[in-house]
Amino acid sequence: MIEYMIYLSPLLALLLGIMFIMLRNDAYFNISDSFKAARMFLFISFFLEIVFYNKSLIANVTQGSPFTLLFESSLYICAFIVLYLSKKWFTSMNIAGHWFCSCILMSVFCGCLLVESYNLLLTVLMCIVLTLNNFTLIKLFQKKKDSSLNVKIYMIMMFLSWLLLVFSLIVFYTYSGDLSYNALSPYISANQPNFLIFSAVAALVCVFVFIFGLTPLHFWFSEALANTILPVATYFLLVPIVACFGCFIQLNIHMLAAYQDELRFFYKIVALLSVGIGALGACSAQNLRKIFAYVAVYHLGLILLALSYFTPKNIDSSFVYLFCYLLAMAGICTTFFGLKIKGEYLMTLPELSGAVHKRPYIASMMTIFIFSLSGLPPFLGFIGQFSILSRLATYRFYELGFVLLMSIILIFAYIQIIYTMFKNIKIPFDRADKGIYTAMLINAAVMLFIVINPQYLIEDFVLMIETVFK
Repeated sequence: MIEYMIYLSPLLALLLGIMFIMLRNDAYFNISDSFKAARMFLFISFFLEIVFYNKSLIANVTQGSPFTLLFESSLYICAFIVLYLSKKWFTSMNIAGHWFCSCILMSVFCGCLLVESYNLLLTVLMCIVLTLNNFTLIKLFQKKKDSSLNVKIYMIMMFLSWLLLVFSLIVFYTYSGDLSYNALSPYISANQPNFLIFSAVAALVCVFVFIFGLTPLHFWFSEALANTILPVATYFLLVPIVACFGCFIQLNIHMLAAYQDELRFFYKIVALLSVGIGALGACSAQNLRKIFAYVAVYHLGLILLALSYFTPKNIDSSFVYLFCYLLAMAGICTTFFGLKIKGEYLMTLPELSGAVHKRPYIASMMTIFIFSLSGLPPFLGFIGQFSILSRLATYRFYELGFVLLMSIILIFAYIQIIYTMFKNIKIPFDRADKGIYTAMLINAAVMLFIVINPQYLIEDFVLMIETVFK
């Protein structure tokens, strides 16, 4: 019992942090203290997670490995980035941050359990909690008062996803009597084909499509980000993606392997639609957060396209691409936290006009991050782009051709942003916080280090990825 309590200490630290922040809240200490407490408990949990990375937090329900540590580390780092950047926003706007900090810690809690889950019941419960956590952020921190429709849309889709999860749970338990991945996988293989079981598999997969914001369920993602505050938009562009990515891989390999051929067709359709809609949507939008929401849809679609084959090399390439995306997107979000006009953070593309003249360092760094996100050499994104496109070239050339076409279209959206920043219009941007410059410098230094030493990203991660197949 004591041994399991020790192994559960990373999760207990997160729950303790949530209770501490919510009980104290900003009525008892200032806004800055909420973020300090959240970062402290997050750091403690991260440290304990590293120490006990290969231990099962819950016997026969979770399983730790270098693979899970890889995704959990990415999750913790993304959460740190969101908390660090968001602190200044809440303090400058004088808005209580205890709900926001608690939701970030809860998302890490759910993400850790999702990545390590080897039991369908735990996976379903954490998906429900994570979607509810996301709904709380959308509900509480909408930018516009008339955006209640977006909240209602997400709420309806959230309840539908819960029904799909419950349906899958009932079907699998009724047929097999056991919800562990190890027990369900041979049962699913032995009873193939079975329409009801396949329906439960499809329902489960659709929930992840919803959480990732992929097409055709992308509309909540783009609209919610367009009307929410910058910290919440940053959260959605980074944290939930990592929280569910590792779980999605394990679910497909350890439980749904028997239906990989059938699911591959569905994944490809969703992926290609997401790549197309993401590229076209980014070109047509004027809201900056909406543009990068579509950019995220494009990149996640491309990752899913490579993942649809679920081989060790494809999974490795997908994570390399995801890692490059996270670094570039974190850099872009950081630059937006450094651009304000009369205390208000930018919302629309025209507001970027003249940024090069008034904030040359921030504009230059944004250009570098955009070049990386577009996959242009010699920037970091080229490593991820080359890794994933080389895998696609071995399967279907029409898929590769479509992706290349959409990537060219997406570059047009990036050019619009860069061109707007170079316009000779001198908008009086507010002075940026020094911490923003520090964050951009660190981000750029990490990207440069990996460009110079790509083996740390390509070769060393292969060993961790391959543990999921053992």
